[in-house]
Amino acid sequence: MAPASLFFNGGSSPVPAFTYSPSNPVTGSPVSFDGSASTCPASPCSYSWTDDADSSLLGTGVQMSFTFRDPGTKYVRLTITDAASQSASVEHDVMVSPSNTPPVPAFTYSPSNPTTGSPVSFDASSSTCSASPCSYSWTDDADGSLLGTGVQMSFTFRDPGTKYVRLTITDAKSQSASVEHDVMVSP
Repeated sequence: MAPASLFFNGGSSPVPAFTYSPSNPVTGSPVSFDGSASTCPASPCSYSWTDDADSSLLGTGVQMSFTFRDPGTKYVRLTITDAASQSASVEHDVMVSPSNTPPVPAFTYSPSNPTTGSPVSFDASSSTCSASPCSYSWTDDADGSLLGTGVQMSFTFRDPGTKYVRLTITDAKSQSASVEHDVMVSP
């Protein structure tokens, strides 16, 4: 008779179970998933985490972390497959709320020494705005004129001097924040 260590328990299927934290996740913040309460007698076992709404893979392993970008109910499924190819799944509905974090505007522009009559490119992609959709508005604080909208935009200044370029980001919860850079435009 062969030693017992050569046999795996092929009669018992995996029993998946998991917890997640925080219990009230928000968009833009990582959610930790822990499947260590699961049982899987016929190891080695694989752990696969998916979003049942669109079957996208969220991660693998007994524990994993995932950051949801959009609010709503997420149908998170843990599937465990054992060495005998037996699988079992469990699903939890994870309610993801919009973040209460206001936008954090930031931008760069190029060239760094602009001249009149040449376009200046503005880029706010380094900003954060977790409660999407978010709007981006660019103004000249000297006269309040609108220079453009969008995460990236280009503007050509006609007059030399210091331009007070302000970026204002407004999120889906009507939270807004602004940042300003003084842009020196040479003739």
